[in-house]
Amino acid sequence: MSKRPRESDGERVLAHYNALQVHTHTQQERSTLPTFEVHSLHNWLKEQQYRLHVRRGDVLLEVCGGKGGDLSKVARAGARALVLVDLSEASVGEARRRASQLRGAFREHCEFVVGDVLTSDFWASRAVERAFVLSVRPKGARFEGVIRFSAIACQFALHYAFRSRESAELLFTEVASRLANNGIFFGIVANGDVIASKLAATAPLFELNESLYAIRLHANTDENKHVDIDETLLSGDFGGRYYFTLHDGSVVNVPEYVTRERVVRAVAEAAEFECIYYTPLNNFYMSLCRERPQECANSLAQRNLGRISTQNWDVARLYSAFAFRRRERPKH
Repeated sequence: MSKRPRESDGERVLAHYNALQVHTHTQQERSTLPTFEVHSLHNWLKEQQYRLHVRRGDVLLEVCGGKGGDLSKVARAGARALVLVDLSEASVGEARRRASQLRGAFREHCEFVVGDVLTSDFWASRAVERAFVLSVRPKGARFEGVIRFSAIACQFALHYAFRSRESAELLFTEVASRLANNGIFFGIVANGDVIASKLAATAPLFELNESLYAIRLHANTDENKHVDIDETLLSGDFGGRYYFTLHDGSVVNVPEYVTRERVVRAVAEAAEFECIYYTPLNNFYMSLCRERPQECANSLAQRNLGRISTQNWDVARLYSAFAFRRRERPKH
């Protein structure tokens, strides 16, 4: 009997997020999860990013937008229209359903695209441009404007692009070409410097199993348990694969890639971006609270986020917040 071909990382990620559509927690179930605090914190921090970088009347592109969990945040920020792209057809279907439940005119200006933003074929298809036109033009009217987004978001997914230099550079280049001058590319990304350091400290096993999460340099499956561990994956700039699990079932043994601040900044700089901020998530949280203490205290209280446990902060520190501004194009 021939052996079943090994799944590629992309197939594994796609299968994971497709399967999540079957295992969606109710609001009550989510409130009992051990990771409820950190998920609430992440949602609050994303809300602050949309408030910072999306202005009233903006047209936003969400790459790797998943199930549309941030649609209401975009609407509250005052965006005029949205195009959401994701690799998972099941996730995009759920995003459409969520958009249909929004109130107001914004829901009529949301368009959804299934596609892999880490491939040149996807961008060459012009699917994003067609969706942009559909999202902004009045029904039946002809669109004659410039197809450029005011802002582009990528939440908790940029680390997938760093599977190779080519895919990372492709994403930043294509994002930059679709942003208006001074448009913002923002989101939250895995903090590869912290993750690589934590894994290196566990040598020779290269396996970390904490109360709320686990990180391994190997896949921890029967197929892989006798494979030699290549610790050099932790020192390279691209392709440093590890496997991440959250012990609430939302992420299980999913391949991700070490994403270093130094490398992300360099790739962004080459794509004509300037960095506004790139900072660990706990520092981003503290800076927001220092700048708007009463406003932040009130909005955190609305999410029942008072004192956040040490275990939940340990998860939050695995991520960084970033925002890059598209430089102005030369005038001809």
